[in-house]
Amino acid sequence: MTTAQPSKKQLDFFLPRLKPDSDVKPIDEAGKWLPQNNNAFQAVASSLEYKAPREVKSISSVPTMWARPVSVEMALHNNHYSIREQMIEQWQGMLAALALAEVRGLPLTAQLVELRNFRHEEFARALYELRPSDSNSLYTLENKHPWEDIYIFLWNGKPVGMSSPSTLVCPSEEGEWLGLTWWQNGRLHSPIGHLNSTEKSLLWRWLENLRKQLPNHNGKKQAINTIGGLIDQFRSDLNADTQTALSLTEDPQFFGVPLNRGVLIALNKPVKALEKPSNVRLIPSPEKLISNPEKGKLLDLLIIDPEIARSWNESPQHIWVHGGKTLASLKIEDLQTKKLIWQDVRWIESKDLFLPEFSFINLEEALPGAFLPKETVPLTFEGERITPLIPINPILLEYLTPEDIIRRIQLQPF
Repeated sequence: MTTAQPSKKQLDFFLPRLKPDSDVKPIDEAGKWLPQNNNAFQAVASSLEYKAPREVKSISSVPTMWARPVSVEMALHNNHYSIREQMIEQWQGMLAALALAEVRGLPLTAQLVELRNFRHEEFARALYELRPSDSNSLYTLENKHPWEDIYIFLWNGKPVGMSSPSTLVCPSEEGEWLGLTWWQNGRLHSPIGHLNSTEKSLLWRWLENLRKQLPNHNGKKQAINTIGGLIDQFRSDLNADTQTALSLTEDPQFFGVPLNRGVLIALNKPVKALEKPSNVRLIPSPEKLISNPEKGKLLDLLIIDPEIARSWNESPQHIWVHGGKTLASLKIEDLQTKKLIWQDVRWIESKDLFLPEFSFINLEEALPGAFLPKETVPLTFEGERITPLIPINPILLEYLTPEDIIRRIQLQPF
């Protein structure tokens, strides 16, 4: 290690330097600790001269175990924060994911962490003792500091963010939102360019409801105005049709636990998709549409298959199934276990349209006058022509005539 003093041009700073008009006063002696007032972090955030040669995820030099939520708080509450716009985009991206979790069938769940219950553990005790200031809190809790109770949000069981008393939500820096269209290059972006017109309208209404809830939970007035202004700007940027009515999920614990701390209650229920005509309804033969007095009206038959989206080259959230469910939001196991029951339609998985076994008569034209499928090549068994018995599920005969069925089927040996 050399003792030579480097020239001014050789200096490299590990942290951003301060602006000339910085609010932070330099210390007069290296290694000396000085007391600071409550706005010290805000002053530092406003005073950084930060011009990075490449894109930066965040400023990670805040000396606290709560660095990430404190950084997000400073970004949203401080107009001069160096990467404020980037942080706002991530914040918007997480809010949109919560709002559209049911519509898009997103794998989001939540867990409540009450730090007071874990003070016997060293890490949790340190978190408890170092709780951030509630000076920007949007709500208060009875006999508790608002930072004591935090919700951790999980994507496919892995943490991607948390709730925050000062910003509602705080996306984690390295969260993996795999499959979310506005999660790109390792971070959340603005969701606006990834939403269809219906989703924009639903999100607009959900944000409106969130905005109305903000003043109702004894929060700090300035904090409410700041976050409220960001929500208003988000709604404006959506440029959505505002005539859509607000409709929320019927599941009181959609994320696995109730979100019921202060204004976070407005995050508890994502929007419910609007009812639209089904894209997977089987269109019956005209002859089958005539009501049978003995059987009554023919219920619609829905054919469900996740591969439809790929075959149609369409996003699953754009393919409507039934009851406000899209191909993205529908969980087929809910239908299989009867957790979800549709009484006004019938449904079947595409794999069940055909029977598991294929039968035939080992004789050519064994059924004169029968409807036989087209053959791509002659059907044979042990070198002799056969007569196939089409292994279709009998339910199809209730909706399609034999002529229509045969026009839709080809047999190909392999």
